[in-house]
Amino acid sequence: MSLVGVIQRDTYKSKNKENRTVEIPFSPIACAVVTTMMLVLTFYAGRWYGIKLVMNRIEEEIEKND
Repeated sequence: MSLVGVIQRDTYKSKNKENRTVEIPFSPIACAVVTTMMLVLTFYAGRWYGIKLVMNRIEEEIEKND
């Protein structure tokens, strides 16, 4: 059952007299792809930043001990 069907079914319980349906403009596949891409982007950005941070700390330690 689609989301529109669920909303239409639940409008009978609603006190809204206009009983308007709400349609999401994206398909579930598009939402899944966008969510996955955001998670991948966040992961790789955090990984890059973390590696850069650790490398800077290692360089500081090496310079301090020389």
